Amino acid sequence: MRSVVARLSLAGIVAFALAGCSTSSTPLSSGGIPNSSGGGSVPGTGGVGALPVCSLTPIMLDNGNAENNAGSGPTYVPINAELTDTQGVGDPTGNDPLTGSGWDAPSCVPAEPNIPTLSPPGPGFHDLILGGSGTTQIIIKNTNTPIANLTYQYHGYYFNYTAIVLHMSYPAVSSLPQPSSISIELAGSGATPTYTGALASTYDVRSPCTEYPSGGLLQEPFWSTLVCPINGGATGYGTNKNTQGPNAVVPGAAGAFTPIAPTLFIVFNYGKATNESQGTSPFVTYMYAYQ
Repeated sequence: MRSVVARLSLAGIVAFALAGCSTSSTPLSSGGIPNSSGGGSVPGTGGVGALPVCSLTPIMLDNGNAENNAGSGPTYVPINAELTDTQGVGDPTGNDPLTGSGWDAPSCVPAEPNIPTLSPPGPGFHDLILGGSGTTQIIIKNTNTPIANLTYQYHGYYFNYTAIVLHMSYPAVSSLPQPSSISIELAGSGATPTYTGALASTYDVRSPCTEYPSGGLLQEPFWSTLVCPINGGATGYGTNKNTQGPNAVVPGAAGAFTPIAPTLFIVFNYGKATNESQGTSPFVTYMYAYQ
């Protein structure tokens, strides 16, 4: 029986970076190409739609391991506000992050992984201490750079993955109120995470997230699920979709949206400027993208 990778190869699929699996079913390094043992994409004709959801392996973007404490995972750093990120060990047990929020998750999305550097290994989360920014946005950056490529090729056409998903919990006691909404922002320039170059070739796309359940983030020890679309339609690859929202990471970005190795930001949106003397301490557990 052919392997999954071989079957996808014959179907004309080339997934870049972590979007595919090697023959040992381990994630590929950023920039790697699956099907390295032979084969490749099969040219197709125009009008070919994107693959059905979950045709490709989900991409783990953050396993809940805070680099500044546990040693090997990404951490979050502030863009326009005060922030510290420490390692939370063992999830709060109010509900399961994946199944307990009411989101009808696709069958392929992953359960929460264990952090191997913990002893004994178990789940973990980012315990953020976050201050107001003085603006209507609080923006934090994920330091997992470059993030895995969020695109794939099918019958000669490029497509973006469907959505980025993260799980978050808000403290019951907080001087900084909950945000009115949360977004994911991706910035970069073609095949590089650099977003400080020429505006004509740099993209900056902010995607609003849908909260499950609706009505605000669940309070600790319960987890909400945030589903943040990447494509905005059949495909957003190579189109000009730059954000017009307030306080963009790259004001004036005008490049095509090609998230091959983007830098990722979490954006807390507020209806009025946040007070810099106020703060909060939300939890963020694991994050992934599914096709």
